[in-house]
Amino acid sequence: MSAAEKSSENTKPIMEEPQLNRPKIRAVTFDMDGLMFNTEDLYDIVGEKLLNRRGQSFTTELKMAMMGLPGNSAFAVMKERCGLDDPIESLALECEELFVD
Repeated sequence: MSAAEKSSENTKPIMEEPQLNRPKIRAVTFDMDGLMFNTEDLYDIVGEKLLNRRGQSFTTELKMAMMGLPGNSAFAVMKERCGLDDPIESLALECEELFVD
């Protein structure tokens, strides 16, 4: 037996991995604008809960002013229009927790 054959013999796996009959992932889709999944209703619910905790309401006017803005900019609008003292980071964290619930 040659040295190459002995070397390849020593590198064989001890246990063979099971062959899973799964299709190969060929693409991934991200729905960033809500066309595939309607997340706007959830956005309204979370905004309402967030502001209700502070004795305020998530109005249509506020929603329209925030819509389409990056998170920090949207929370800045919310803070200004609602007179909130909360740091943007705290609002974002609370909002994320509400989304998970």
